[in-house]
Amino acid sequence: MGAPARSTGGQTIDAVTEDASSLLLPADVAASGFYITNAYNTITNNAASGGWAGFAFPTLKWPIKAHFSVQRSPAQRPTLIFDGNSAHSSGWWWDRAGMIYVGGSLEHTDPSDPTSLLVYKAGRAATRDTCTTLGNWCGESPCRCDDEKQAFLRFTNTKLFLSASTGVLNWGERGEIIGLKTFDLALSVYIYIYIYIYI
Repeated sequence: MGAPARSTGGQTIDAVTEDASSLLLPADVAASGFYITNAYNTITNNAASGGWAGFAFPTLKWPIKAHFSVQRSPAQRPTLIFDGNSAHSSGWWWDRAGMIYVGGSLEHTDPSDPTSLLVYKAGRAATRDTCTTLGNWCGESPCRCDDEKQAFLRFTNTKLFLSASTGVLNWGERGEIIGLKTFDLALSVYIYIYIYIYI
């Protein structure tokens, strides 16, 4: 595996491209305890320790590899249930990584060719527009959610501790955090646009 993704500052990090001899999945440069490309799942009562992030939610505008022809945008899906999870000692390689990190992007170098190489951008690369229902397919770019279909990435009853980084970092458009406990962090929460926090 290649060296961990690093930044000299700012919100972006150099892109990493798939290499058949040493790095089949370029997102491994930001290896995390839990790597979740489809947020629309039930993720409960897990404990993450170490890594780029405890829980990483990379943005996939389109499915990749064998699922390339599925006309859905994984980035449009909100969390189904994310409850009772904890993370500690994560987020050491980048001060903006976050112990729960919603960011980065993974896609093919040629968006029209599923056999093209994968490229991963670990930093701020793409935002999510999460919807309550799967949006229509819009060809080469995912559709935007209608206002009445906007949904939140919701994290409930979460405990984050012991990091020189951020607790929750979300480059998405909407985040909701209910019952967050943080200890010994550089920053508890950083959200790109809209966030609701209920303690």
